[in-house]
Amino acid sequence: MFRSLRPYQVAVDASVAVLFALVSLPYELTTRTDAYGVGAWGAIPVVLLLSAALGLRRFSPGLALAVAWGGAIVQMGLGRGPGFADMAIFAVLFATAAYGTRLVFWLGLASVVVGSGTITIYLFRWAFLGSGSLSDVPTLIFVLLAALFALGLSWTAGALVRTAMRARANRAAQSRAEEQTVAEQERTRIARDMHDIVAH
Repeated sequence: MFRSLRPYQVAVDASVAVLFALVSLPYELTTRTDAYGVGAWGAIPVVLLLSAALGLRRFSPGLALAVAWGGAIVQMGLGRGPGFADMAIFAVLFATAAYGTRLVFWLGLASVVVGSGTITIYLFRWAFLGSGSLSDVPTLIFVLLAALFALGLSWTAGALVRTAMRARANRAAQSRAEEQTVAEQERTRIARDMHDIVAH
């Protein structure tokens, strides 16, 4: 569940999370409102959760995905629309595909599909509640496809990085195996030469 990171990687991820929070919080406080009267201060838990997910993405992709979902649920619960802080979700999805276990890898893909549907339903909830019209359907479909594309692109990029890392690891293992084979052949040749000399 937790990956081993070098100290500088931990420092970089923590710094990125703090910087992201410092940049996104003022934006969220001044440009986003909620539907249930909580006020702009409702942005604080959303920003903190999504920033935490961003900081955890390489250390624990599965935990980062859970925290990101928690942030999204809080955001929808407060009636807040999409904002700058949601950009962290793309990095989390990338990490689930690039660094996650097999389970987290597939949970990331499931989150792409479920998240796209959730975004569409949330943004067009008034249409699903009967106050919309058939003219909203093309826009609804466009938003769904756009969300699938954007989230899926992040996950796919992570999957490509995962494939590249595995290929590099396989090449390194093959190179080590070849070196060991050459060394073993050399030892066998030396032993045979020594046997021939002693026998002579």
